[in-house]
Amino acid sequence: MKHAVELYTNQKVTEQIQLAGGFSFETWLIKLDNNQKIIFRTGMDIEVDNGKKFVVSDIFEKEDFFYKTVNNVYFNRCPKIYLIDKTNEIYHQPYQIMSFFEGDSLDKYFVHADEASKRIILNKIGKVTAEINNIEIINSQNVFNDNPWEKKFEKKLIDRFGPLIKDMILTDSEKMILLRKLSKLKAKTTNSLLHLDIRLPNLIYHNEEIHVIDAENCEVGDPLYELAIVAVAGMLDENFLKGYRESSIYSIDLDDTLFKYYQLERQAALVNLFKNILNNESLAQNTILNFDRLKRELFDT
Repeated sequence: MKHAVELYTNQKVTEQIQLAGGFSFETWLIKLDNNQKIIFRTGMDIEVDNGKKFVVSDIFEKEDFFYKTVNNVYFNRCPKIYLIDKTNEIYHQPYQIMSFFEGDSLDKYFVHADEASKRIILNKIGKVTAEINNIEIINSQNVFNDNPWEKKFEKKLIDRFGPLIKDMILTDSEKMILLRKLSKLKAKTTNSLLHLDIRLPNLIYHNEEIHVIDAENCEVGDPLYELAIVAVAGMLDENFLKGYRESSIYSIDLDDTLFKYYQLERQAALVNLFKNILNNESLAQNTILNFDRLKRELFDT
């Protein structure tokens, strides 16, 4: 890592600090002898649901597209990626070097913030999220290899259901009922830029500005899906919603049945994560209850 950074920057590394990098990545804060700070991020390809492969270099390319696209509209909202190396020649696995934001992640900031400050910041997060979703992507084939949104989401839902059927949390007949009902629904908007992991740890707060990082899940699709994931993360309160609605170019209907399907997909993903990957039975059981509640509500629609 040190060699890769020094080769690119032509500066000596003076300090390396490992940061929380999520489930799939190692993330390091690198300090250089010219006092510059940068981020070095790397990861290994892994197999995920149903034999699908998590290809790190593809994720890096998606993130680069997301950051460039957002920064072209909202300057310095996201990191700037300086380098993506997919060759495994200088380092033993793909890596990226990117800019660093001073400040605290909002999960750390919120520990000491008062309630009034939290409400103001949640409103700002809503605005920032809406501004990202307002960006329309007309052609993203080269980056996202997109199918029509409805087909893409249906495939995602089927993949999420696989482990749940195996664990007898969902039956095949329930799956078919849900998919049949889903096939009758149509999203109003399908070409919005989506981050799909808007959570406090992925937001950096500095000088009253919010910077958005960790866009590895980004897609192009329905902004209601973004809000569903925010809801599952427990952040979709009145302050967030007010900021989102004030800045969004879309009319958002949280009573839309698709909103429940989007939450169901996220809950299914979390059940598999907690039960089969992290082996946390307590979190898995709580998430199964949320999944079952949404499933029953969708059966009644």
